[in-house]
Amino acid sequence: MGVNCFIKKNISIIINVFLVIISTILLFCPPTDPDFGWQYKYGEYIVTNRDIPKKNFFSYPNAGEPWADFYWVSQIILYALYSNLPSILAGLILSVVFSIVFIKLLDTYGTSYTGRILSVFLIPAYLSRYILIARPMFFSSIFTMLLVYIFLKKPNFQHITPIIFLIWANMHADWIFGMIITGFFYLFRYLEQKNKGVIDIILLLKTILALALNLCATLINPYRLFLWVTLGREAIMANRGFIAEWSPINIGTDISSIFYYLAFMITAGTILAATFFYKKILPKWYLVSIIFLFILACKSGYFFRLFILVSLPALPNFLGVFSGNVYTNIATFLKNKGLQKIFRVLGILLIMTLSLISLENFTFNIASALNTKYWSIEARYPFNAVNTIKNDSSSRFKGNMLNSYNWGGYLIWQLPEHKTFIDGRLPAWCKGNKPELILEYRAASKDFEKLKSLIQEYNISWILLDTESQMGELLLDHESNFEIIEKDDIYVLALPKED
Repeated sequence: MGVNCFIKKNISIIINVFLVIISTILLFCPPTDPDFGWQYKYGEYIVTNRDIPKKNFFSYPNAGEPWADFYWVSQIILYALYSNLPSILAGLILSVVFSIVFIKLLDTYGTSYTGRILSVFLIPAYLSRYILIARPMFFSSIFTMLLVYIFLKKPNFQHITPIIFLIWANMHADWIFGMIITGFFYLFRYLEQKNKGVIDIILLLKTILALALNLCATLINPYRLFLWVTLGREAIMANRGFIAEWSPINIGTDISSIFYYLAFMITAGTILAATFFYKKILPKWYLVSIIFLFILACKSGYFFRLFILVSLPALPNFLGVFSGNVYTNIATFLKNKGLQKIFRVLGILLIMTLSLISLENFTFNIASALNTKYWSIEARYPFNAVNTIKNDSSSRFKGNMLNSYNWGGYLIWQLPEHKTFIDGRLPAWCKGNKPELILEYRAASKDFEKLKSLIQEYNISWILLDTESQMGELLLDHESNFEIIEKDDIYVLALPKED
């Protein structure tokens, strides 16, 4: 009796704790993101040298090129965690922090238990694909949720948003999309007043001033206006679709791709349905923000994360109402009380099954995080090649390398004494009248003569490529032109032969 009474009194706390645990389990993973390595090394540089870098020094084609590191605060935090704690503990801390914020916001939007439970199995599961806990994107995702919460639930606190943007601009580039949402908020607030017949020059000036303050706050950074220049250069980058994360979400030929595409379509459809289901009570700025992010999500998988995060006020409530209606209809159809109990039990079993599947995946990720070699190989990084290079006593790996784009960050981390050819920081970079480096890289991936020219132009001494990459396949097709040091299912390590 006492236990039942305790559970009834604390059911909300018990469910929230359960949801935090499930969200943490879903979010946790080893630091397998391709950019984690250079983010970590920048954090190490800043902490060690007490200096914020303003030029590139991790790659040689653009050595000395000015660059605004708009992640620097995030990099310090990630480095402090992952260098001082086991990667498992660092990842768990970040997963728990995000989960607590996420579940707390679910509470404030007044969602039903069913809506919250379904949302936790849906949203963190999607977010885990972005490897949030090993990226500055982690902090940006929290800022996005907080910004929407302030505008929807605490509009009297809108005066603190310049502080949020000041911090955000020094942690991740997504502040730009936060600024767009802020623009929608102030624009529609002004239009609503105008439609009521209130034409007040003071209100207009306040609106302009609020936007200006938020925008000016982003200039409080080590790079000042050059931060905007760097972001602008990356925004107009050619061939962005070459980067998997910036490609549209398309249906593939393998089962996992098909499943993910269908899941994307169902989730996107549900979010849009939820938004329009509550369109009479949701403000116009919010509806426009959802539609805007949906359009971007259709163009690039990167924006699907923002689309999901901004849907938080509407999606869980809709899922709760929808599932409640389904249950009511089935309960009415199954007039027999015994059958109704069986249906409720099946619902509980479904939640338990999803929890066990999540736990199994979490156990696998914990085991992977314990062993760098294991998760490196599992994520298709050249762990064995790195060891070969480190242990080589000859001078054959002393010169310039040519590496696969998606391995640049990993090599900056694991082979800091060697400068990379290309990595995740560099797609938009060019020098003088030369084309963007990524254009040269892509051209050399398709044409062997261009690959030979690239090797000669940049005086490349050794090559480390993903065997499944376009350039890796091209090299293997012309294997006789290279001295193969090592190769396996993941990488090929080679030296170019003299003509």
